[in-house]
Amino acid sequence: MKILKIWVLLLFFPLSIQAQRTQKVLIQQQQVFTYKWEGITAGGIRVCGVAKTYKEAKQAVDRFNTKNWNTKYKLEHHTIRLDTVIHIGDDDYFAVFKKRCPPGYRFFSPRDMAAIDIVDREGMNAAILYYLKTSNKGYKEAKNYLQHLYYNLNRYRIKEDLKTFSRISQF
Repeated sequence: MKILKIWVLLLFFPLSIQAQRTQKVLIQQQQVFTYKWEGITAGGIRVCGVAKTYKEAKQAVDRFNTKNWNTKYKLEHHTIRLDTVIHIGDDDYFAVFKKRCPPGYRFFSPRDMAAIDIVDREGMNAAILYYLKTSNKGYKEAKNYLQHLYYNLNRYRIKEDLKTFSRISQF
């Protein structure tokens, strides 16, 4: 009986040690040159997107304005800038953007912009409290929305620091 127990222990001991080893995963980091475009509508809503070339960015802005010609969503003015972003992962940077923003652009309401500014100045908790006061969302829903907005979607906007980005076009 003792021999059977010892044999069973010897059989499973190497398996348990092997199962505890971690796999080595390489995370690919790449530098991507992109043209970011951003504009403000007549209603005060910001719209942004990314493109591989200046021509594609200009076409995206023109398509957006053509689609929204007689609405409050027509861009009053827009900016296109060249940016270098560090993209982590195997997926294509532009494919990830299209997955997150299927129409090819993203709207940021004045409330979203204020919340992003609050996160930058005071932190995520202050932004969540602001969002709770100005919307009818619950705490968890507001927290999830703001985290997604700040960490996933905010990266597609043009940052206000002009030293970092080359200025391409402004209307």
